Amino acid sequence: MSKFAPSKYQQDIFDWVNETQSGSLVVEALAGSGKTTTGIEIFRLLSSEIDAIFVAFNKHIADELSRRLPAPASARTYHSLGLGILRSNFGRVDVDNKKVDKILERFMPRERNYWKFHPIRKLTGLVKANLSPTDHVSLESLALYYGIDLNNGIDPDEIFDAVRKVVKESAEWTSSVDFNDMCWLPIHLDLPARQYDFLFVDELQDTNTVQTELVMKSIAPDGRIIAVGDRRQSIYSFAGAGAEAIPQFINRTNADTLPLSITYRNPKNVVDLVTKTFPDIHLEFPEWAIDGEVVGIDEKTASDEYNDGDMVLCRVNAPLVRPCFALIREGKKATIRGRDIGKNLANLVKKMKADDMHILMTRLRDYRLRETSKLIDSDKFGQAALLDDKVDTIIAIADGCEDVTDVTNKIASTFSDEVEGVVFSSIHKAKGLEAKNIFLLKPDLLPHPMAKQPWELQQERNLQYVAYTRTLEKLSIVL
Repeated sequence: MSKFAPSKYQQDIFDWVNETQSGSLVVEALAGSGKTTTGIEIFRLLSSEIDAIFVAFNKHIADELSRRLPAPASARTYHSLGLGILRSNFGRVDVDNKKVDKILERFMPRERNYWKFHPIRKLTGLVKANLSPTDHVSLESLALYYGIDLNNGIDPDEIFDAVRKVVKESAEWTSSVDFNDMCWLPIHLDLPARQYDFLFVDELQDTNTVQTELVMKSIAPDGRIIAVGDRRQSIYSFAGAGAEAIPQFINRTNADTLPLSITYRNPKNVVDLVTKTFPDIHLEFPEWAIDGEVVGIDEKTASDEYNDGDMVLCRVNAPLVRPCFALIREGKKATIRGRDIGKNLANLVKKMKADDMHILMTRLRDYRLRETSKLIDSDKFGQAALLDDKVDTIIAIADGCEDVTDVTNKIASTFSDEVEGVVFSSIHKAKGLEAKNIFLLKPDLLPHPMAKQPWELQQERNLQYVAYTRTLEKLSIVL
């Protein structure tokens, strides 16, 4: 095994660890710059007497790090960290991801109100993620900012009242918790928590308000925090992670800052494309990087070149459907990434209450025309774009289906979280992934034409950056 040789940027970070006894450091890490490797090497510098933890953004990364970090350091997700606090305070705490539904069913029978459950669940989660008040103005602002559909005959006051009840009962019902409660309850109830000497935070750009508070609750008064993130990969503002997460954390902790700018993923020609497209991003490549390729091709050429292990990306989901099914018909393994997306599409089909395909298509088109017009008139452009894509995706999937059940079955079998065969994915769902060959469909949708607000336009540029930086060898832009 070759000895690890740090880059100049990594060495500056290691020097900070060795020389600084307290305080915070934010590492501005660009795409593919080896932040996980850097984090592991940081833990190797720490004394075994230091109580240290790596806070990872998902369970897969936490499990991998648990095998790689030197003992006695540990890796946990935010939710695992929060659940540990709850159990240390309350003893046995069960995980029940139907908790919100069970609370709702006490005063809102599902069979007569099932279409209201989704916006209530979504808003409740955002209240917890943002530590938001639950007055009418605050909830209305959350719904607008995060694109929650409160149209189609739903009374916003009824939804907001339900959210307030669910939030109140969630805090009182501590014997079981759902995913959102794990982070929220320790902060909302101001519970005492184990405090660490050293805390490493991954994916800082994706942290929301309650996760940041969980970090601050878990660090000892004279402890050290190293937080790593790429502000240009902030693409989850709609999910509670604000675009200003990194600068806000720097200000909150008075953190020092250091760059991590050499990509070990992207070839030279992709780095050149990134720096020409985004002059403010100072991405570098190591001297041994391959040249790689950036090419423009047509759809027919692209479809002939798709092979196992390739990823096909697009800003929206609808254009992914036709080429995905074309491969499936050829007997090749192909999926569209995002099981949760499939569930949302199936819910929209159910919402149409259609008995045959003609009624389904008619109601979907009427629904799109009616609801997108309302949203655009209210300047809810992001929400309109999301709804438009959902309808387009269902229509594309419905091609060739004989009945409505066929549509829902195709949705269930096509959308998956597996990464095998040819993986079709929205850019959002591809974040954190990489492949030798990346195909980018519909580049004219970057930025999306319905993005109007400044934060939306910034998110669109961030999505373009994420798309370009997924490739290990070749980026094919399908024109």
